[in-house]
Amino acid sequence: MTTTFTTTALRRLGVALACAVALLCAAAASAQAEFGLVPDSFVATVDRADGRLEQQAGGIPYSATTRFEFRSTAADRPDGNVKEIDVELPPGFIGNPQALPRCSGADFANMDEATMSPGCPAETQVGIAVNTIDLGFRLPLDSGVFNLVPPPGAPAAFGFTVLGVPVTIVARVRDEDHGLTMSLRGISGSVGIYDSELTFWGVPADSRHDAQRGRCLMNGGRCAAKAPLKPFLANPVDCQSGPLRTTLRVRSWQDPSVEHVATADTESSPHNCGRVSFRPAIDVDPETTRAGAPSGYDVTIAVPQGDDPRGSGTADPYDDVVTSQLRDAVVTLPLGTAISPSAADGLAACTPAQIALDSPGAPTCPEASKLGEVEIVNPLMDEPLRGPIYLAKPTDEQLVAIYLVASGSGVTLKLPGTIDPDPVTGQLTARFLDNPQLPFSKLSLRFKGGPRAPLANPSTCGPATTTSTLTPWSAGIGDDDVEGTPPATPSSSFTVDGDGLGGPCPASRPFAPAFAAGVADPTAGASSPFTLNLARADGDERLAQLSRVTLPPGLLANVGSVPLCGAADAAAGSCPVTSRVGTATVASGAGTSPFQLAGGISLTEGYRGAPYGLSIAVPAVAGPFDLGTVVVRAAIHVNNDASLTVDADPLPTILKGIPLDLRSISLRFSRAGFMVNPTNCSPLAIGSIVQPVAGAAIALNSPFRVGDCASLPFKPGIEVTATAAAASSAALRVRVTQTPEQAHARSIAVTLPTSLTARLETLRSPCTLEQATAGSCPARTRIGTATAITPVLATPLSGPVYMIRGGNRLPDLLVQLRGAVAIDLRGTVVITRKQQIRSTFGQIPDVALTSFDLRLDGGPNSALSRTSRFCSIDPATPTVALGQNGKRFSRDVVMRAEGCKLGAHAAAGAAAADGRPRTVVVRATAPGPGTLRLSGRHLRAARRTVAHGGTFTVKLPLTAAGRRALAGRGRLSTTAKVVFTPQAGGAASTVTARATLKASRRAKK
Repeated sequence: MTTTFTTTALRRLGVALACAVALLCAAAASAQAEFGLVPDSFVATVDRADGRLEQQAGGIPYSATTRFEFRSTAADRPDGNVKEIDVELPPGFIGNPQALPRCSGADFANMDEATMSPGCPAETQVGIAVNTIDLGFRLPLDSGVFNLVPPPGAPAAFGFTVLGVPVTIVARVRDEDHGLTMSLRGISGSVGIYDSELTFWGVPADSRHDAQRGRCLMNGGRCAAKAPLKPFLANPVDCQSGPLRTTLRVRSWQDPSVEHVATADTESSPHNCGRVSFRPAIDVDPETTRAGAPSGYDVTIAVPQGDDPRGSGTADPYDDVVTSQLRDAVVTLPLGTAISPSAADGLAACTPAQIALDSPGAPTCPEASKLGEVEIVNPLMDEPLRGPIYLAKPTDEQLVAIYLVASGSGVTLKLPGTIDPDPVTGQLTARFLDNPQLPFSKLSLRFKGGPRAPLANPSTCGPATTTSTLTPWSAGIGDDDVEGTPPATPSSSFTVDGDGLGGPCPASRPFAPAFAAGVADPTAGASSPFTLNLARADGDERLAQLSRVTLPPGLLANVGSVPLCGAADAAAGSCPVTSRVGTATVASGAGTSPFQLAGGISLTEGYRGAPYGLSIAVPAVAGPFDLGTVVVRAAIHVNNDASLTVDADPLPTILKGIPLDLRSISLRFSRAGFMVNPTNCSPLAIGSIVQPVAGAAIALNSPFRVGDCASLPFKPGIEVTATAAAASSAALRVRVTQTPEQAHARSIAVTLPTSLTARLETLRSPCTLEQATAGSCPARTRIGTATAITPVLATPLSGPVYMIRGGNRLPDLLVQLRGAVAIDLRGTVVITRKQQIRSTFGQIPDVALTSFDLRLDGGPNSALSRTSRFCSIDPATPTVALGQNGKRFSRDVVMRAEGCKLGAHAAAGAAAADGRPRTVVVRATAPGPGTLRLSGRHLRAARRTVAHGGTFTVKLPLTAAGRRALAGRGRLSTTAKVVFTPQAGGAASTVTARATLKASRRAKK
């Protein structure tokens, strides 16, 4: 600074004031529209005390100066009047207004009339301004620059005067790069300015500046600053940024809409970054230390700031550097500390438009997206910056991200950060990259606590260590090929305990889940929703698999009523609604308020070798997070007693790095008519096998019982038909039918008439059970087939009937029913005391049967032979059946004999009151279904349709002529003719039978 404003100059100024006003007005009137900056006149320097450029990264300069010159007219008059000036300092070039006292507004306005200098104390001065103004001649004016109390909304303000007119410089932090912008406002439009030079001192209290302080400057004296030697300015610490650029923007009163811009670059970038200190510390403190509990977390990063340039102990007070600002922060929380799904209830997210990172305005993020609070202690500002932590809206590229918003003193910082969960362990790593080049001594993040805290503690006791990599802006290699400041790796540990009070954890985590299952309406035979619930306590070992659920016999799924979902849709969780059979609800997360998720259960095609399967699809939409659809498949096995075993795949434990921490599972099968209760009211149980993440699986049972069995009827329909075959063999058909409202059958025993006997040559070589199980029974042991129709399946079951070796003289019967499921029925065969064959199926599943049709073949491999009486008698077949409800059904069923030759036998019927017979009784044997037509002389004709073969009795009354003939003769012979026409078509057959009727002696008299 080469020109000073002396006392003599002040006196000269007083003489010229009247003329100056006129000249200023003339200058304003004569201004042309060529206002602007003289090319290349803008210079910005950061100097040492010897005048050399200060290039040390983080170094404290002696002074920092900006100079620029405005255009003049041909008459050497300012070409316009400056209205506003903005000087954009390079990012990282910092001034610390807290390094010295501030001048109050009252003192700054207290202008000394003699010196036209404000009444600010000497220790508040931070520099000096020189402005050359137009008073008809060029007049340089020197003025002190003072550290002012900033206006609301600004971090710092400075001021100087021109001709006693105060000019205020307000410092603001830019949103785009967080550098400082110095804005000059209040410049008088009546004063023409030729040029301006503004100098800030690096250490304002340095005694070398005493001669330029305030009124001492105006009076030619010296004033000492009564303040400690603290740095006010510091160079940027980024050695890789390139030359530092300062940008000047000016606007005129004549045309304020036009902005004139100039830039000034330093000769080189800051260098020697290896001298810059950076010693941060990190502290992580949970709200509670209880294992597995949701917890608030306080995360603090401290960066000690030095403010004494003599702190290094060097001879030169400026031969020191400031602490580097933090550029990148990568913090990895302890293994086991994870995102808690419990936090998702009511949680929202902040969109990019709502946070408006590039805008200085306040964000409009929803309150429900707030995760906690941030506080930044900045040594440059009176008060900490404070604000919320928001959850950012998830994207396909970044599932978890947050925004830090900290405001204060006119500065608003919006810092985006990412949080990356490890996809296998869920361990969280937070990254905040390219942070502003603004110093802070402490950055504190406080995440919300309570049952819906966003974080949960590790589930095991012991040390929990947070690690970090904190990279300063001074890292890297500078242009002088000197290594920069290395990243710091501070860590912090706390101890997880059993109760949050230091108590120990158990040797192993408990695992005692609660299991309950049952139906809404426990009425025997009713259709009712079925619900299964599994839940574990907070702190118990986590669920890994509901590996097996066994339903009691008779508790069935009506799978035949549901269209099955295909394999591809089942795996994708996209089954159509037509295959939906129920709903699934799961709770996830630590604490007392786990998050609830709901999905659907669909019946699928066979899975993992089972005939049917389930697709349990739960959309994992938790608050703003959409993790896709979680699908768990299960195989439905049908046991030989028709009971069901459901074997599920392992449960997911982590999804996209977020541990699911399943607390409960509720499956409700509510499709109308899908689940059917047993008709057996005995005490039963529903069983399950549950596998924890660590440890052995455990078996759990839930009692199950239905009631009101006695109200169910049990009256099955039973038909027995035997058909004559070659070589005296016989085929047998036993058909059992039931109506839907009945109790299901438990056992059926059928005793064949003596007209059927066992065919010993066939029964001598039965199949073994091992062969039957392996499906390798010899062909000769196959003696028939069976078909079962049940309403719970869409298609019938059918299969062969084998003789297998049993515990009696005769082989047992093994019925292998196959179809959608596989069921084996075993029947015992015994010879009664009356030499009758009795077959008993004693373990029939508790399943509704529309019909069961058992057919034993005739022919060479027939198991039955017929006697000579096969076609001549009406054989009784005693049948006894027991229902699942304990009711007994007993009936002598008439066996239908088919395949016999057409035959007839006629005899006199009952006599009338006068002793004369009036009818001929014909016993006709029909070979099968068809029509019998009976006629004869003196007989009334009759016609009868029969549905099967067998012997039928028909009464043919005498005609009136026949009765007269009998009365007159006392004896009457007649022949009954029987014509049989087969139902299936073919030629008719005819047989005759002769009968003689005699009148009694009383009748003759």
